[in-house]
Amino acid sequence: MSEVERFEVVAVGDVADVLAVLVDRLGLVVEVDEHVARRRLDSADRRLADVGVVLEHRSTSDGTADLVWIREGRAVHRIVGVALEPPADATAARLPVRLATVAGAAPFVTDEPVHSRLVSLSRLDDEDKTTVRVVVDDTPVGIDPSPVLIEVVGLRGYRSDADRLVAELHEHLDVRATTRSSVERSAPRSTGPSITGSMAAIEGWRMVLRRLTTNMNERFVGVLSGRDPEDLHAFRVAVRRIRTLLREGRAVLPPDERARFRAEFLWLGDVTTPTRDADVLVADHPRFVVELGVDHQDWLAPMLEVFWSHRAEVQMQMANELRSIRRIEFGAAWAAWLEDDSRWTTSAAADAGRPLAEVAAASVRDAHAEVVRTGRRIRKSSPPSVLHDLRKDAKRLRYLLESFAPVFDPDGVSTMAEPLRRLQDALGTFQDDAVQAGAVHDLMVERDDVGPDVMIATESVIEHLERTSRRARAQSRRAFEEFDDRQVRRAVERLVPERKGSKR
Repeated sequence: MSEVERFEVVAVGDVADVLAVLVDRLGLVVEVDEHVARRRLDSADRRLADVGVVLEHRSTSDGTADLVWIREGRAVHRIVGVALEPPADATAARLPVRLATVAGAAPFVTDEPVHSRLVSLSRLDDEDKTTVRVVVDDTPVGIDPSPVLIEVVGLRGYRSDADRLVAELHEHLDVRATTRSSVERSAPRSTGPSITGSMAAIEGWRMVLRRLTTNMNERFVGVLSGRDPEDLHAFRVAVRRIRTLLREGRAVLPPDERARFRAEFLWLGDVTTPTRDADVLVADHPRFVVELGVDHQDWLAPMLEVFWSHRAEVQMQMANELRSIRRIEFGAAWAAWLEDDSRWTTSAAADAGRPLAEVAAASVRDAHAEVVRTGRRIRKSSPPSVLHDLRKDAKRLRYLLESFAPVFDPDGVSTMAEPLRRLQDALGTFQDDAVQAGAVHDLMVERDDVGPDVMIATESVIEHLERTSRRARAQSRRAFEEFDDRQVRRAVERLVPERKGSKR
């Protein structure tokens, strides 16, 4: 038997049923049960993947963040306490020499995050020594249920114990052997060849829209269940990116389909916003306790109950909308359009046949110019709506850079990315804290079922959020000044060489 044998549970069921068999019937002991956000890191040309190496960043809800080097399904090196941002230089500097030599000096890029429940179990002998380790990997992929993956890890000196456990698996569960490791199962599914700068713009738009649709669909089950807020967050990011591509495709995509689907994806964003806002309130409640001090802890507890009740209500409303006839018909029409070759090869849009690199770079330049125009108009007296517009413009620019990064100059993208991220972070804090202050007020102030102490704590939370929002507004101004920089402007111009006489 090899050191690691892998099996898929053929009869797709709840992971709880699989764990019940392993614990109750096979006598295994649960050692670790955790939800892990996982991202693959690699160079843009995928040189690690080419030699069978996986570099994976894993983070858990308790703040643990590790970098794991995996070869042939086995973790051969782990670096503890590695933040994902920024992964390129700081992470590379901490790699073992053998891996750093393979990775080279090229900046790392990351895949979309995938969220897994990983349960590690052990079989113990009479002396409580571990003889076999088992890892159960529950990683939802797509709208349909996914089979649970079981890894059996044989330990040196206990090969017969591992063989016996494998036989028991076949006896008690309907399993089949698979060569796919946990990491390979967790990686986003391939959506075909990469985009290139020379392909027709409409072909590149279609490929990116397909990839984003896959990302969105992979989160759909989690969004409906509401168990992990990250599912909804990732779903909404994919929706916003699709909306950006539809907006920017006015001279690329067929106008009728573009208009229809822009309206539908706007509706989809609106439908999911209340639940996302509620998720943020629940997630930030511990921050309120810490920042306001332990004296407020008991007073803030009823507030959390209100947040959870509100979250359950809007989650149910959202799930009903996502199961509605409108969403089903819109989803089916969108999928059919993406797959209908005839609708994509007959477009008469002005830029449909132009090289993707030229059209995408022109969109980035337009988006950058809009960020600069909006940012330069902002004054101390400007209303919050202007900063909200700047945040939307910054998101548009970031989504374009990320969607078409393979056709752009990596140095140019890198030069723009960091100051753009800082600007978005400051603007996001400004808006999110302002929105939360209003939400806390609406949920708590008019209630007649809470005591005066809770209302005092509520007012303290609102005042705190208003203060942090004001500080973030000042930080936004400084972040914009760093972004409105000559180096960034030069990076925008050198994304790709533009042919003489080409027009947007």
